[in-house]
Amino acid sequence: MQNVFKFPVKWNTNSDSLAKVQSVYLVLAVALVFIAGLIALVSPAAGQTAAFYALIAALTFVGNGVIWALVKTFAIPYIERHAPKTRKK
Repeated sequence: MQNVFKFPVKWNTNSDSLAKVQSVYLVLAVALVFIAGLIALVSPAAGQTAAFYALIAALTFVGNGVIWALVKTFAIPYIERHAPKTRKK
C-alpha cells in the first residue's frame, strides 16, 4: 500500500514538465474512452459525445508533443545562442 503513495512523489521528482503534462493527457484520453463506452451502453448519443471529448484529449496529447518537440528543437537552442552573456564579478 505504501508503494501506491510513494509512486506519485517519485514520479513528481523524476519527471520533467513535458512528461507530466503528456501523462495527464494520455490518462485523460484513455479514461474518457472507457467512460464513453460505459455511457454508450445506456445512451448511444451521449456515448458519442463522450467519445468526442476523448478524441479531443488524444489530439491535444499529439499536438502538445509536436509543439514541445518544435520548441526544444528550434526555439530553445536559438534563445540559448542569443541570450546575453552574464559577467562574473
